[in-house]
Amino acid sequence: MYVLHPSVSHHDHQNWTKVDASLTKVKPLVLLEETTKIHKVHLVFGAAAALVILVMIVVNVGADVITDALGFVYPSVKSIDALDTLKKEAVVQWMSYWILIGFLHLLEYASPLVLHLIPYYYTFKLIFLIYLASPSTMGASKLHDLILKHLVYKPPPKPATPPSGAPAAEPPKPTASAAPKEPPKKEEPEKRDPALDEKPAPKRSPRWAYVPLRRVVR
Repeated sequence: MYVLHPSVSHHDHQNWTKVDASLTKVKPLVLLEETTKIHKVHLVFGAAAALVILVMIVVNVGADVITDALGFVYPSVKSIDALDTLKKEAVVQWMSYWILIGFLHLLEYASPLVLHLIPYYYTFKLIFLIYLASPSTMGASKLHDLILKHLVYKPPPKPATPPSGAPAAEPPKPTASAAPKEPPKKEEPEKRDPALDEKPAPKRSPRWAYVPLRRVVR
């Protein structure tokens, strides 16, 4: 039984009880309630509100505001959760989502003719937003792997692998320049005889060589 707040009047309580009892006869709705753990009354009112919103989008009555609001509320909550957990999959999903949404808004403002050339533009936009943000499709992550990653990131080239029948390449031989250089040897000073280092005494001429010749004649 559906339990209302105590502030609800007794008459309103009886009306809600009748609505709950009538919805219990709808078996698909009861199965949906058991699967989603959401009361069938809430499911009916949620479906009615979604139908009204869908009609407003199709007939283009406030469609731009409605689609922007639907594309902002739920992704904002999931983006904050991704920043708290810092899981790679969640970060890639919601960062890619906001990049794609920004490009879509830029396209709308830069080319107003798109809104007039494409019939039911906001209906297709709503479907695209659901595809990007839905946990079952993870469309933003798929478009990241398909387009965004290749626009920014370029993987390094892989080394060329030789064919199966070709012999393996020999490792390069060390060259003379690549060989380690030995430290230069210190030259030892030559050993010399200390006697050779002494200067010879100057030779003195004999005294008789300076005797005048005339004295010898006498």
